[in-house]
Amino acid sequence: MASVPIALGKLSIDSRPHRVCAVAYLMRGIAYDGKKDDDRAIADFNEALKINPNFAEAHNNRGSAVQAKGITTAPLPTTVKLSGSIRITR
Repeated sequence: MASVPIALGKLSIDSRPHRVCAVAYLMRGIAYDGKKDDDRAIADFNEALKINPNFAEAHNNRGSAVQAKGITTAPLPTTVKLSGSIRITR
């Protein structure tokens, strides 16, 4: 499998908090994760979650990066709002 170089410095992220920025932080975090730069990856995933607390991909990738660092518990950067109801049946 061929490796593809990633130009991390070329990604400029707009300072306006909207969902497009959340995706940009996610993508840059994935790039950092691919380079095994867990601290920067986690920081970018956290930024994505500040913009969109319900961004499942950012939660998933953040969890993977935190686990790769060997951290078993890490606080979430934001509160996740759940909608709907949960019903447990037996």
